[in-house]
Amino acid sequence: MYYGNTEESVEKYKEAFKSLRGEDSDPLSEPLDEMAVMILGGGKPHGRTSILNAVHKPTITLPRIRHMTSSSGVCMPPRPRRPTQTSDDARWAEAYEQLQEEFQKKMQEYDEASKASRRHESEQTKALFEALRTGAQPPQYVEPPVVPLLPRMPKKMEFLAQLYGGTPVSALPYY
Repeated sequence: MYYGNTEESVEKYKEAFKSLRGEDSDPLSEPLDEMAVMILGGGKPHGRTSILNAVHKPTITLPRIRHMTSSSGVCMPPRPRRPTQTSDDARWAEAYEQLQEEFQKKMQEYDEASKASRRHESEQTKALFEALRTGAQPPQYVEPPVVPLLPRMPKKMEFLAQLYGGTPVSALPYY
């Protein structure tokens, strides 16, 4: 079974063809325009055009097309490039810094709730002992404030796996 993106490629070819020949031209009824084929795929990544590679071998190169179209005012999209490692590093460093700030806020909330709970228990204990010492009626028990679970800061590998949608991988195999 073929899992291609033919419809998408045809639409891109139509757009590239019309940008070269004008909006009123019909790309499906006119002869194949190899400049449009090269423009839609950004040249020949991996040595092949993105459509009709087995049927048509372009004789023109992408740098030549850029040279020819730069003076005519046709806007040619740049070849898609993989993001550099530094941009990935900056992206995850910024996200990790934001995660650390959120972790610090959660830790402050945890500390405040924990102190409030300990203070409440101390007050309840003092009131109970005072009632026992004086022989008075013990005070009504009041539920302490809820203490949230202790926040956990993920390790960098766990964080990166979550950021990039994967599963953390250990460097050591499990035997």
